[in-house]
Order: sequence, then C-alpha cells, then structure tokens
Amino acid sequence: MLHFRVKEEHALRVADRTSISFSRADLEALARLVQAGQAVLRDERRPAVVGRLKAAMTRLRMPLPYGF
Repeated sequence: MLHFRVKEEHALRVADRTSISFSRADLEALARLVQAGQAVLRDERRPAVVGRLKAAMTRLRMPLPYGF
C-alpha cells in the first residue's frame, strides 16, 4: 500500500494494483514475449503475473504457447 501526505497530516492510501484490458491479439503477443523471457531467464522463479496471464488465456479458450 502506498501512502501520500496531504494537508493537515492526513495520509491518503492508494492501492498498488490496477486492472487493464487486452484484446486477443494483445494477449497472444504478450504471451510470446513472456515465453521468450522465460527461455532467457530459466533460473528465475516465475512471477505470479505469468499465472494470471495463463488463466486469462484459458478463460478465453486461447491456445497457450508451448512451454508457457
């Protein structure tokens, strides 16, 4: 959670999350980019966003790239 100071010492709290929308083509392109990054960064743990991207593609019945 991010905190910002405003007048009279009151703190305004802002969530560090957002949501965005992607088209089918955007999701396919993003999946290919993530797949390429995974090939380069094999030793690193997959961030949670990879699972969320995979879940979104599954909900839309989109084919997943090999090894994704």
